[in-house]
Amino acid sequence: MNVKLVDNYFSETLKWTIIIGSLTASVYFIFIESYEWTILPLIIIVLLVISTKYSLTIDTDRKTIIDSFYILWIKVRSEKITFSTLNRIRLDKERHIYNANTRSTDRQVDFNEYIGTLEYDYGRSYELARKMEYQDIAEMMKSVADQLGISMVRTF
Repeated sequence: MNVKLVDNYFSETLKWTIIIGSLTASVYFIFIESYEWTILPLIIIVLLVISTKYSLTIDTDRKTIIDSFYILWIKVRSEKITFSTLNRIRLDKERHIYNANTRSTDRQVDFNEYIGTLEYDYGRSYELARKMEYQDIAEMMKSVADQLGISMVRTF
């Protein structure tokens, strides 16, 4: 059985900002400035933003984990890991605190990041995903755990 996780490299907000900005710039250059040739680089940028993804496939029949990175739907990097047993999925919380300095103010930024990790072969582990929203990663990891038939443990 294959379990596949696909995640965009660029955030949804950044992706839509680039798409709308490129579309607006294209319309401006076509109708106002008559620089039609500038559309090609904008199209390439939009295609790069849309197509850049992480893909993680867990194959329980072949006992492999394949972690791949795609640009323009072409596999650029891939890592293959073999395992004998899958133990569980662990959810961790990592707290980040740092100072953000601007000219007028100095403030502290404090946020949590949630990490889903697959534990296999008694002591080895592989990071599946990181998210800022607990609900998103909890649902994703619960789904993966159910598909793999293993337990999910929250460590916080």
